Amino acid sequence: MNANFDNGRPRIAFLASDVPEAQEAKAELEKRYGSVPFEEADVIVALGGDGLMLRAMHETVSTGKAVFGMKRGSTVGFLLNDYSPDNLLERLQQAEVTEIHPLNMVAEDVSGQEHEALAFNEVSLFRETHQAAKLRIS
Repeated sequence: MNANFDNGRPRIAFLASDVPEAQEAKAELEKRYGSVPFEEADVIVALGGDGLMLRAMHETVSTGKAVFGMKRGSTVGFLLNDYSPDNLLERLQQAEVTEIHPLNMVAEDVSGQEHEALAFNEVSLFRETHQAAKLRIS
């Protein structure tokens, strides 16, 4: 995994969704491997579904921190690894790095104000009225 590990042992912060399975896994992993605050972590271990993984990616995109996701709860978890509390440190060391390039979305509202956001999965447009929307994608 592409992270700066001190003495070969990564400083880990755990992030879990609200589902009981994820919260229980977080407590077990913190007990086994220890945990540091998000700001001090080399790697973030995200426990939950794809939504949590995407949230973790948004929270870390500007930091360069590695994110390792594991499925917890009733989720397809397309973006995640299978959950196992065993051998986490080895799994982190052996993980294949995938470099993600988020989409940069710039939108202008009816008053002319620009809004900018990053997207890893998709960009969606929601209208609050039944009027047509004018879109330009480049």
